[in-house]
Amino acid sequence: MADENEEQNEDGGEDKKKKKKGLPTIVIIAAVAVLMMAAGVFVGKMMFGGGDTPKDEKSEKVKKDGKEEKKAEDSEKNKDAEEVSEDDKKDPEEGKEESGDDGEEKEEDKKAEDGKEGEPKDGEAEVKPKKKKGKGNLKLEEFLINLNDPLVRRYVKCVINLRLAKATYVDDIKEDENIIPEIRDKIFELVADKSYSDLKSSAGKVMLKEEIMISINEILMDTLKVEPVLKVMFSKYILQ
Repeated sequence: MADENEEQNEDGGEDKKKKKKGLPTIVIIAAVAVLMMAAGVFVGKMMFGGGDTPKDEKSEKVKKDGKEEKKAEDSEKNKDAEEVSEDDKKDPEEGKEESGDDGEEKEEDKKAEDGKEGEPKDGEAEVKPKKKKGKGNLKLEEFLINLNDPLVRRYVKCVINLRLAKATYVDDIKEDENIIPEIRDKIFELVADKSYSDLKSSAGKVMLKEEIMISINEILMDTLKVEPVLKVMFSKYILQ
């Protein structure tokens, strides 16, 4: 029995020695495996972008590049604009130098056109003529008026001219479309009340002129606040 126990102890000791020898080998193998895994992870990161810069750094870099490109474009545009402005400045001077005699001819033509009287330039309103000075003359259209003769049919055909104190009154009367019809109506009324015998004599014609002048001045006093008629004249007078 003692021999068997000793053999068992010897076998157990050998087993323990074998186990002790096996442990360092396992530890070494495990450490190597861990190192290999770490190396594989590192290599994978390097291959698949692990060594790239962070996203924030990338975005900042992209922004920075974009700003630099924009600045470059703006500087090129400004440069082009400056070149164009310089060309524009040069062109008028060059045009003047090249025009030479042509420019002088154009100036002479322009002076000739400006010298023309009564011809308004394109795009400009016509220059109104100056108001006339002196006395005015207003010619009324022809009258044909039946006279006041109950037994015989009589009439007078005449053309009347009104001598006015100022020439401007002619335009004032014509501008108001109601004045001339009122004047004509008054003349018809005065003449139609006369007989053939009243207008046959020179004294009768003079009296008719005075009546016409007074009546017209009354009309113009109401409308224009003046009495401009100085004289009534017959440029045509036919009594039948």
